[in-house]
Amino acid sequence: MKEIIGIFGSYARGEEKEGSDIDVLVRFGEGASLFELVGLGDYLEDLFGISVDVVSERALHPMMKDDVLRELVPV
Repeated sequence: MKEIIGIFGSYARGEEKEGSDIDVLVRFGEGASLFELVGLGDYLEDLFGISVDVVSERALHPMMKDDVLRELVPV
């Protein structure tokens, strides 16, 4: 099971430029695999037509977590 929590980064701040990617924060259930993470990224890239960086909530570095959550735009 996966849940897209929201977007963060330049698109969330309205500061995207040509070549910017979309940063997507996701929450995966127990037992989720790397293949699911990569598959979701591929799916979203096909959907939006631009590069997508999928980040698992569990993989967020503690020093970045507060900044990411502060600018997060829920979807």
